[in-house]
Amino acid sequence: MWTDDKVTFTLPVYYADYLINGDAEGLTDREKADIDFFLQEIAQEQQVRIVSMEDDVHFRSSNDLNMFGGDCATFVAIPL
Repeated sequence: MWTDDKVTFTLPVYYADYLINGDAEGLTDREKADIDFFLQEIAQEQQVRIVSMEDDVHFRSSNDLNMFGGDCATFVAIPL
């Protein structure tokens, strides 16, 4: 969701290290591929970079990246 100077995504907390820092340790090849696809198709299309995760962890049955349930949070992206 776009606000004045940022866009937010609801994404799995488990992916935070990779989304923010590029650290793929602990991710399967499939998870990494799904995240890379999201970043290329969604984030680059909107010309944003994910920079942080808010402290609002909650369970969701799906999220903006995939249809898997789990703990999610709001990730903040800023324009490039």
